[in-house]
Amino acid sequence: MVMTKYNAYNTTDPAQLLALKRQESRVLLDVIRGINPESSPPELIGAVVHAIRNQLDVSKLIFVTNFGGVKKVEVNVNFPPVSREVLDFLTNITSTTRVKRKVPDAVKDLGAEYVIPVGMKNRPPSGWFIIADFAESAEEALNDLIFIETVGNILALSLENKLLLEEQLKRRALEQELSFASRIQRLALPSTFAFPEYIDVYAINQAHSTVAGDFYDLVPVNSEEFYFCMADVAGKGIGAALLVANLQANFRALATARTSFHHILFHLNNAIIRLTDSGQFVTMFLGKVNVRSRRMAYVNAGHNPPLFFRDGTVRELSRGVIPLGIMPIDNLDLGAETCEPGSVLLLYTDGVVDQHNDKDEALGVEPFEKLLLENHNQSAEHIVSDALKLIENHAGGVPRFDDVSIMAIRFL
Repeated sequence: MVMTKYNAYNTTDPAQLLALKRQESRVLLDVIRGINPESSPPELIGAVVHAIRNQLDVSKLIFVTNFGGVKKVEVNVNFPPVSREVLDFLTNITSTTRVKRKVPDAVKDLGAEYVIPVGMKNRPPSGWFIIADFAESAEEALNDLIFIETVGNILALSLENKLLLEEQLKRRALEQELSFASRIQRLALPSTFAFPEYIDVYAINQAHSTVAGDFYDLVPVNSEEFYFCMADVAGKGIGAALLVANLQANFRALATARTSFHHILFHLNNAIIRLTDSGQFVTMFLGKVNVRSRRMAYVNAGHNPPLFFRDGTVRELSRGVIPLGIMPIDNLDLGAETCEPGSVLLLYTDGVVDQHNDKDEALGVEPFEKLLLENHNQSAEHIVSDALKLIENHAGGVPRFDDVSIMAIRFL
């Protein structure tokens, strides 16, 4: 509809026109004052609808919002229920339009006279007013439509600002929660471990996002034995981090209770099955070392095989079972090694060896085998630091796509 200036309310009396315009101005001012940042969207909509109905004596009115591509009937006064066909039809209405015969039957049946889109120019409408039974002359109708457009645009802008503010607050709250979760997780994934002079241990975790889906731990059983593990939860984000926290708590409780090696793995597997949906799984390397006998028992549950240096050679430790959380485990294929003085065990997650460079080449295992052969006499912290440098040098600025966790255990 093309807007043309007419005298309002079908009168040429200057005094009456002035009074009417002053009344409109007061209503507009009241609407603007009523746009309180503390008001909820229904309160904002209610204030504007009340102003329109009182000022213009509109008998029938519908207000439909359109945020995020979702149309929602917020108010319906004296119209029949609005069908999906009517809502779909509104998409085509981008300027104030008089409803004529060439419209869907559902729109005809509604009995609407005008559809008035509201929102910012050059953007899809944020909503529409549908009205009927509101004016007694063409001049009055035109004046009323201009008024509805004006207050409607004020309402649309206020609703958009309100929604934007709510999204910002939600995002800020989530960021704060993630930051807190990240701090808790860093405390649960220490770099150094207190243990007698038999071993030198250092580990590090670098999360891909705020929280990680990797975890490692080392739990002394007594002065001669300790359990250790490294695990990688399938997936990323909050869900993976929550499973990590539960898994680590279960592992510590079982290990400190001096539970058997087999029972620990069976219990962790059953806990993951119970806590996760179908398809979620965890890879884990679990080991137990007796520092006096120098014997290590281990099981690899689908994890990247750790590298074990001993007597001038490096081997992968791969004996074990399928990843945890897929199905009940009946039997374990345990591995066993002798940890002679000078032996080094390097554990890592797939984010380490799967790091790609700008040529889409994965880093692979070989550089870390070479690292152990050349630097096995260095401290555990030095070995982990060198491993991180290998990743960074290979990536050459290519962003990481996964968490990175590395643990080195040297047998002294």
